[in-house]
Amino acid sequence: MTPEVFELETLSRDECLRLIATVPIGRVAVIGPNGAPHVVPVNYVIDDTRVLFRTDEGLKLSALRVQIVTFQVDCFDPTHRVGWSVMVHGRGREVDDLPQTIVGWMGAGQHVVCIDVDEIVGRQIKFQPGETDSRGYL
Repeated sequence: MTPEVFELETLSRDECLRLIATVPIGRVAVIGPNGAPHVVPVNYVIDDTRVLFRTDEGLKLSALRVQIVTFQVDCFDPTHRVGWSVMVHGRGREVDDLPQTIVGWMGAGQHVVCIDVDEIVGRQIKFQPGETDSRGYL
């Protein structure tokens, strides 16, 4: 019987953008004043190559005004041990000129933040089944 094989595949920019549009919750990461990462979940929307979310005043908003932001999304199937992860790096900025139909999907928060995608990287773990044995088991 051949053992299970897992393959790690690098995703294209287009595939990364397609995948992050399929999940409603991502994580925004900034560096806090003590130098430690500050990572928080946000609900968001993708508009072309921009990540949009709402937030209130606080560490996340003040940090993204002066530093590069990381935004991460993933999806995993623990039963089959497959999934993907996409990471975006870019500058965050406040915006106020968005159509209400887009803004309405992003939840609460007084400030609308846009992360322009400067860099996007993604990987996918794929399962490659081994051969079945003579009894038909994997």
